Amino acid sequence: MKTLLLIFPLLILLLTACNLPTTTRQNPVSQQKTQLPEIIKDATATPTTQPVVIATPSCPNVQSFGNLIGVSPEDLSLQPLNPQFTWYYSAQQFWNTESADPWAEICIPDSYELYFSTGPGFTNEFSVQVTNPTSTYPSNSSVLPLVWVISPALEPVKVYRWLPVGHYGMIDIGTSKIANLHDDSKWLPVSDQWQQGVFRTGPACASGSIDIPGLLIPAEGEAVYTRQPKLIWETTTCMPLRYQLQILSPQVGNLWFQVQTNYPWWSRYTTTGSIFPQLPDCSRIYWKVKGGVDTIGSQEWGEWSEVRSFYVNSGSCPTPTPTSALPTRTPTRTSTATPEPVGVDCGSIKDSMICDNHPACYWKKNLSNPSAGTCESNSL
Repeated sequence: MKTLLLIFPLLILLLTACNLPTTTRQNPVSQQKTQLPEIIKDATATPTTQPVVIATPSCPNVQSFGNLIGVSPEDLSLQPLNPQFTWYYSAQQFWNTESADPWAEICIPDSYELYFSTGPGFTNEFSVQVTNPTSTYPSNSSVLPLVWVISPALEPVKVYRWLPVGHYGMIDIGTSKIANLHDDSKWLPVSDQWQQGVFRTGPACASGSIDIPGLLIPAEGEAVYTRQPKLIWETTTCMPLRYQLQILSPQVGNLWFQVQTNYPWWSRYTTTGSIFPQLPDCSRIYWKVKGGVDTIGSQEWGEWSEVRSFYVNSGSCPTPTPTSALPTRTPTRTSTATPEPVGVDCGSIKDSMICDNHPACYWKKNLSNPSAGTCESNSL
């Protein structure tokens, strides 16, 4: 018995010295705690407002991009000389991505250029490079708005037409519409039919000081070879909100009508709400214009322009187009008798009480008096 009591402590000492396993174990939780910060590091990071670029998008050609849609200003709105321009880039690939930030994975133009021309012909094209446009990347929309205020200022009292083009390296984006505006080897011929993105520059005419339009085309007495001519006028100090045009042809049953337009010209491409009429062939047409503005509860109109005339000859008129040219020579007086009748240039058409509301009245024109060689005013 004493021998067993001596052997048991010796066995304990031998087991301890050999470092054999005992009943004491490590806590598995303590091992996980040392790894926890690395496991949840990304999941607990504070989100940033900057887009996370997952991969650089591949943009090899124009098919990689969306379209430019919508512009402002347009609809002939009256603008200051430094307008704020807004256009929209529609990313067609936006909904095909699965990223939390689709804008980081799709192709977007890296620069923009605005193309301008002025009416009525829109042939004087020029472009302005956009610098630092304001843009907001929406998280739930495929349309990216871009806003930019132009500098230096545009010209006053003009009609402008504009459209944007995007660039990405050597790739041009949004050229399907701009092509209609160009007149060079790169684009289609220029056209005055495209009226999107048309606006006017001020200053706007104020009540009581509406500029009197100056008639430009056709010139007085000019022959036009179409029954739908383009009539052009201008103001120089301010831009009326709208214009009123009156047309009269006493030769054709006292033809008379008037139209309103916001353009400083009248043609088949600027006529809305009605069919552009064909003027009577082989006839002389008289026309005049005045500008107007809005006042509280009504409209205010300025003074009429001078009255001018032109002759319509589509090519089928039986007699040559009449002219108002001076005779090539003046007949010499051969005796003391009454001189021969002499054609006298009586100048431009004179304005009288003219047909503001009813075609029953007449305009008056200076005519030659052969017997006296002077001018007097006669009813047509």
